[in-house]
Amino acid sequence: MAGPAVLAASAGRSSPLQDLCVRGTAMSNTQHQSACPKCGYDQAGEIATWQTSCPVRGMCTECAYEFEWANVLDPARIDLLWYAEHAQRKRELVYRSPATLLKLLIPNRYWREVGVSTRIRFRTLLLWLLLIFLVLHTFALIPVGLGNWQETWGMMRGGGYSDFAQHGMLGYAYELHNALFAPFLRIQYGSYGTSFHLGGYFHQDVLAALALPGFVALPTTMWLLLIWLLPVTRRQVSIRTIHLVRAWLLTLLPVLVLFESARVVSGIYSWYNGTGTILTIIPILFLIILVLSLVWVQWFWIAALRVGWGVRPVLPIAVLGTVASLLTTSILFVTLFW
Repeated sequence: MAGPAVLAASAGRSSPLQDLCVRGTAMSNTQHQSACPKCGYDQAGEIATWQTSCPVRGMCTECAYEFEWANVLDPARIDLLWYAEHAQRKRELVYRSPATLLKLLIPNRYWREVGVSTRIRFRTLLLWLLLIFLVLHTFALIPVGLGNWQETWGMMRGGGYSDFAQHGMLGYAYELHNALFAPFLRIQYGSYGTSFHLGGYFHQDVLAALALPGFVALPTTMWLLLIWLLPVTRRQVSIRTIHLVRAWLLTLLPVLVLFESARVVSGIYSWYNGTGTILTIIPILFLIILVLSLVWVQWFWIAALRVGWGVRPVLPIAVLGTVASLLTTSILFVTLFW
């Protein structure tokens, strides 16, 4: 019986289906793992049965997920043009960021297009998250630097605005470079040399800078652990670990926003010396951001289960995950503020 390679050669010009057969057979004869996109079950045994033809669609015998063989053998063929994770060049990370963020804003829209067959590129995803962090960090430098300036010159010498005009950009740059490391490290220059101090300026609270993002980081990590570690949920979801990790990494976006927001708020409070009309509005805005972030995390994981990964039934896991994550948030709140 003629194999697919013979079919492709005899035709003179191979068709996409013949190319698929040849590629699949070649992979089955090597140690390449042609895995189910959802659960990761090795499909080499199924590919080895192809002789004169190969199917267009297949179904995993382990998790019953239906897929197109072309997507399994060549995941890059369905890369998304708007998605930052599928960027081929570093500059494309910038071009694709607005569309990616808009899709992520409504998790159902994101997961309708990013399913289990969508290629995962952790290196590019981590690079994109680093880009987002650097952009947020850069925007936060000005208010954090102003807060540093006020603590050094305004409170000690009774100045602030006047000292800023007197010392100019060189004086401000001295405080601005400490804004890079705030609130974890402060570098001080003096006649006795350079000294390094753990922690930032007095107005910067390390605990707040870590705890406030923790109200989102811990709940989303609880979702990850719940699905990954519990045998019942792991068996019901039947999803590869790489899908869970990608979802978890994406939920760190509000964590980055909250961390930088905490830095900005501390700088603004210091610049205004803790008084002013704007300072009565900031806590309310910060609370709104925190609540919306918590709601978004729950929505994102439930949409991942239901829309992206096709888990059925989804209600028991959705309820368990939401309760566990919100309980974690409550415990953290009581621990810090009770």
